[in-house]
Amino acid sequence: MPARGIESSLHWLAKSLVSCWREVLAEGIGTFILVFAGTGAVMANDVSQGAITHIGISFVFGAVVAALIYSLGHISDAHFNPAVTLAFWSSGFFSKKRVLPYILGQLVGAIALTDNVQPGGALSHLGVQVESTQEVEAAIQRFTDAGLALFTEDDTDCCYALQDKVWVTDPDGNRWEVFVVKVGDTAPEKNVAVGQGVSKPCCG
Repeated sequence: MPARGIESSLHWLAKSLVSCWREVLAEGIGTFILVFAGTGAVMANDVSQGAITHIGISFVFGAVVAALIYSLGHISDAHFNPAVTLAFWSSGFFSKKRVLPYILGQLVGAIALTDNVQPGGALSHLGVQVESTQEVEAAIQRFTDAGLALFTEDDTDCCYALQDKVWVTDPDGNRWEVFVVKVGDTAPEKNVAVGQGVSKPCCG
């Protein structure tokens, strides 16, 4: 394409972005939240050996989409997916000049999540709570079979709760714990009112 044609196309795209920047921003934010919550549910389900289940993952996606429709739908009509944008356009319900800006916002929102996951950052650790010690033992067996280095704790007092847990580090360097709470409050006498300090830091 000649340089003049490229310049003209970029100028048209810039004008389109300016004319609907609020909608594009809403699409980017919504897509980011959807990808973050949905893929997070998938990861948590994998680490907990299916504790969340496929139904739970579907519920997370559905609940997030519903929340985003209520919160951002009045701004951008809540597409959050290039396929949805293209479907509305091909059906004649969406302006052609907004197709590329919408898709650009959605792609930026999705890719921004990947670009902001950095191993060794300020994140302390990630955790998945399961229902029983047997589930923790099953996770230990699965991590062992996968050849992952792990560290186990039995009857440990963490955050004033008696827990069994296993620690493992994923290939990206993030620390995960799979744990079960056996006793919910091991030191009720140390309960404090909101706003007061707690001398003992939480574990991890």
